Amino acid sequence: MGYTGKKNRDYQREWSRKANERVGGYRNSPPAGTPRFFTNACSKIKSKSKTNNIDFDLDPQYLKEIYPRDGKCPALGFVFKRGDHTGSLQESPTLDKLIPSKGYVKGNVHWVSRVANTIMSDGTPDEVIKVGKYFKEVTEDLNMTHNNRTFDRESYNQNDARAKKAMVGYLTEQNFSDIIAKEDFYFDVSAKKDKNYFFEVEIKNQWGSSWNPAWKEVRIPERKNRLIKRKEKDYPDCDLYFVVFNTNCSQAWFIKDSLVNESSVGTIQNSRQPKDSPHLREPFFHIPVEKAKLIQISS
Repeated sequence: MGYTGKKNRDYQREWSRKANERVGGYRNSPPAGTPRFFTNACSKIKSKSKTNNIDFDLDPQYLKEIYPRDGKCPALGFVFKRGDHTGSLQESPTLDKLIPSKGYVKGNVHWVSRVANTIMSDGTPDEVIKVGKYFKEVTEDLNMTHNNRTFDRESYNQNDARAKKAMVGYLTEQNFSDIIAKEDFYFDVSAKKDKNYFFEVEIKNQWGSSWNPAWKEVRIPERKNRLIKRKEKDYPDCDLYFVVFNTNCSQAWFIKDSLVNESSVGTIQNSRQPKDSPHLREPFFHIPVEKAKLIQISS
């Protein structure tokens, strides 16, 4: 039995409201690749071009013809996705001008994702490549996986902060001056004494209150070699040390960059872990403990 009277009217109003939302959402943000999508895009770009006095000769059919057949961003390779009519996703398809000064004309536009468009918008191809290489280099540490676990940014930040704090405390006790522990994507801590010093710090959480005598070497990720190269190139008269703290930062291995650089490089051998584990694939410098310096850090 259906609704009657006021209840029926309320039901009809609610149904109409939801139907209008569905239709309005489709009209404002239709699925990518549909006829209305190309019509809407063409209309918006035409209006934008007129307002900004930009050349325009596009039409919906042309926009459809140049749209990637696989529905993927040609620059980044993921499938285009649309946001709803209240906002846009970074994966949304956008129309980009190859040569901005030529305007929105045939032969000068292509479909890419919003995020790709943003990356390319203010730079030349060479500048984008250079920035990409730099960004990859400086964020390499943050994209690593460890011990078969996905990278945990919160845990990394906490350990990073603890290690820097311990390093600053030790340097203060040792009468260093101009101590700076600021993340500049090069060296974790810098300080002065008889000369300028740089310190790259980390915490080895598996190392408790005392060093396991079965551990015959200290390992430094081979990717840290970029810091050695940076020091040699830009700060040849300074000293660089790699400092590995135990989990409570009461002890630390100090290893000079020259010792790291001359050490052997290899992956970790661990029969208890699958051979394709991420941390077993990454190359490390293997520094014999007898060549490193173990220092007690005051709490």
